[in-house]
Amino acid sequence: MLMERRSVPEDPSRDIASLSDEALRQNAQENQLAGNHESAIAFYEEAARRHPGHPGILLGLLQCCRKLRRMDQFGKLVAVIRDLVRQEPALIDQFGEELQKLHEYGPALETFSLLGRFPQAEVRAVGLARETALHLRLGQEPQAREAIAAAERLAPQLPEVLSAKALLCRKSDPEEARRILTPLSHPNPRIPLPFTVASAHSLAAVCDSLNLPDEAMQALARGKALEQQQALVKRFRAQRQSWWQWHLDALDFNRTQAGSWAEAHDDGAHPRHAFLLGHPRSGTTLLEQMLDAHPAIQSIEESDIYSTAIDTALLQLHGLTGGTMPFEDWVRALPEADLDSFRRSYFHQLAVEAGRPLDGLIALDKNPGLTMSVPRFARTLPAARLIVMLRDPRDVCLSAYFQSTNRTPWSVNWLTLEETVEQYAVAMNLWLKTREIIVQPWIEVRYEDVVRNATEEGTRVTSFLGLDWHAAQNDPAGHARGKLIKSPTHADVLQPIHPQAVGRWRRYEQHLAPFQDKLAPFCEAFGYDV
Repeated sequence: MLMERRSVPEDPSRDIASLSDEALRQNAQENQLAGNHESAIAFYEEAARRHPGHPGILLGLLQCCRKLRRMDQFGKLVAVIRDLVRQEPALIDQFGEELQKLHEYGPALETFSLLGRFPQAEVRAVGLARETALHLRLGQEPQAREAIAAAERLAPQLPEVLSAKALLCRKSDPEEARRILTPLSHPNPRIPLPFTVASAHSLAAVCDSLNLPDEAMQALARGKALEQQQALVKRFRAQRQSWWQWHLDALDFNRTQAGSWAEAHDDGAHPRHAFLLGHPRSGTTLLEQMLDAHPAIQSIEESDIYSTAIDTALLQLHGLTGGTMPFEDWVRALPEADLDSFRRSYFHQLAVEAGRPLDGLIALDKNPGLTMSVPRFARTLPAARLIVMLRDPRDVCLSAYFQSTNRTPWSVNWLTLEETVEQYAVAMNLWLKTREIIVQPWIEVRYEDVVRNATEEGTRVTSFLGLDWHAAQNDPAGHARGKLIKSPTHADVLQPIHPQAVGRWRRYEQHLAPFQDKLAPFCEAFGYDV
């Protein structure tokens, strides 16, 4: 997702061999951060030619190849980097963590297993602790218990081992998890800051399950205060206003214009397609699994394909050909044939991510992060249907604030409850304005209604996509257990549908009280009692 209105980074088509090492590094990182992965690869490859075997350069190249789904090259790079770092425990650990972030859990397990070859007990224990967490992520509890037992025999008081043990016993013995996590959630100069931040979020979740709301909020405040010290977080926070404005500028059109764009679009040129949107933590993962269980629907979960194949690609072309025309005006004036080339790239990448052709299927791009991009869909993908998941705004904001995640331009707004509410208001106000002027079909679905009657709501949404309800959709949890779920809510969607999360905000009413007036208009707009 785009972070800001950026100038176009260095064009790799020029003679990059003349650039200094520092210029190569800067351009590679800037292009990667902006989502220009093709360009970033060109700079990284030149840097790798100059510095063969440099793990940092190869890691950047690996990340870009994964983003572009170049899996053959990705696999080769994994093997090369693993061989390079195999003698350095710290680098092995770092590489395993990077593979986890890319949702490459199998290669991550193989990487962490290398730590078991070292003679030091603490090094082997770290590897086993990492394996414990990964086994739990993959739903492999027996393997997790075996790994943590071995780790405790080696170094029971190691922070990584304690953290993994707490993770394992969060549901079976939350009081024990709380006891373990409390000291780990306080700053310690000998422990890396991200570890302390993660412990604070885990402690908050445990306290929430024990109905200790004040203690949960205190843990969150501690962890999020530490996060605010990180350089990337500071950068994202400094860009908040420009990031919002980027999305708001795209709203400058009317219903007549939207209709003309839809009429000019050739509906039959691409696969049938829908977006599944909604503010993060609104229940999109639950609905996604219900829809994906239908044999005629192919879900693509939380990818950045739209942002890279369309938004970023258009930005690059605008930088080369747009002159002084503002980006929004330039996109509106683009010939339909030019826009269609970007659409073809988008659908091609969706198919690559899905792992099969999309012909005859409905492609469901599920990504709540794209909710801010809805105004641009009217021009770039006017045939797309829009499914927008809603949930009580107070529950959404509370759940987002509790979420432990890598910080992005979205989630960087969840570092204080006030900023969480502010981001919700920006995003959902944008949707309320957009839905009045777009002509493409859209539907809103309330999480609480899905929980109340999943089949009724699921049938309504399935019908919106032009399909009949399928028996396989009756068990979204069973469907989810047969696949890898990328969403942070992966554990929740594996459980049968339940109402425990409905009205959770009431336990935190005093903490939300200062923001009730700001959220009240959205409660009214979406049918929730104030």
